[in-house]
Amino acid sequence: MSAEITITGLTKNYGRMKALDDITITFRDGEFLVLLGPSGCGKTTLLRCIAGLETPDAGEIRIGGEIVFSADQHIFTPPGKRNLGMVFQSYALWPHMTVYDNIGFGLNLQSIPRQEIPARITSVLKDLAMTGLENRYPSELSGGQQQRVAVARLLAARPQLFLMDEPLSNLDARLRVDMRAELKRLHHDIKVTTVYVTHDQTEALTMADRVVIMRDGRIMQAGSPHEIYARPANLFTAEFIAMPQINILPVVLEQLDDGISCIIADYQVRMQRQLPECKVLAAVRPENIRIHPAAVPGAVEFKIYSVLPAGPETFYDLKRDTTRLMVRDVNARNLEMDQTVWIEFDIGTINYYDEENGEPVLLE
Repeated sequence: MSAEITITGLTKNYGRMKALDDITITFRDGEFLVLLGPSGCGKTTLLRCIAGLETPDAGEIRIGGEIVFSADQHIFTPPGKRNLGMVFQSYALWPHMTVYDNIGFGLNLQSIPRQEIPARITSVLKDLAMTGLENRYPSELSGGQQQRVAVARLLAARPQLFLMDEPLSNLDARLRVDMRAELKRLHHDIKVTTVYVTHDQTEALTMADRVVIMRDGRIMQAGSPHEIYARPANLFTAEFIAMPQINILPVVLEQLDDGISCIIADYQVRMQRQLPECKVLAAVRPENIRIHPAAVPGAVEFKIYSVLPAGPETFYDLKRDTTRLMVRDVNARNLEMDQTVWIEFDIGTINYYDEENGEPVLLE
């Protein structure tokens, strides 16, 4: 059964605050889609509208081609009839029930034949490497195991759509990494349409087929993790998807007879373009700056302000007058604070934006 989700003109207000502002998007059948953005951007509200836990003020939602909400047609399908399952940040397990009973509780409510329930529970416990934990209570489980029970309960019910609201945020760093791998493998195996909410950009980029960036109730960009990272559609996305922070630098432009001169942090290149009519900012990721311990023709001199080792890579905070740059270097070099270095930009990877409205500017 198809579980494509089509959302058209969805709006949700809380008093004067517009939590969702005319959202229109399609979530493809079988994809793992991540809603990403800062707190208050509307991602959880959108998920709850899909689930039927919130009633939008305008717009339409279709799941598998069927209208489950329409403001114009006065249609609202209750959550229990939308054939979907949710995993919450809090796990929402019954503390007085064993693992087996927690998983089976929803199956009993679905009126599934009694003789079929044990096989379903055994199957999902095996798939999630939890065989042998059937008789434990939630208080006897680790955080990762409790989260697996919540996922097992979802799998056993076999809904056409999975909704997950920051399900890993209560886990420690190592468990989050492990559970990301488990959830991604699970989606690979069963191909159920999954909508996943997070504020963690690493989680989004490592797990998603497609990422939807939200801000102030609007969609800023939707694309593959590579598209979102390499070619942000606006300055907000460029700054939000950054590990560590992206370098945002003013660009000095000068019209030449055969193109334009483009100067970024005193690094000069020439481009075959007309001079834009706006002030331009360059967004340069730390890994797209080459650092040299000795002078290189065309490179620009900087001084190392701070050295930040991070295991297999090192981040260098560089300074030149009032200009600061963050550089990611994977070479095992023992560069020190206050050392003079020279930098070059990988020009083909730089994105340019209008300083006033954050919209992209084409210079390359």
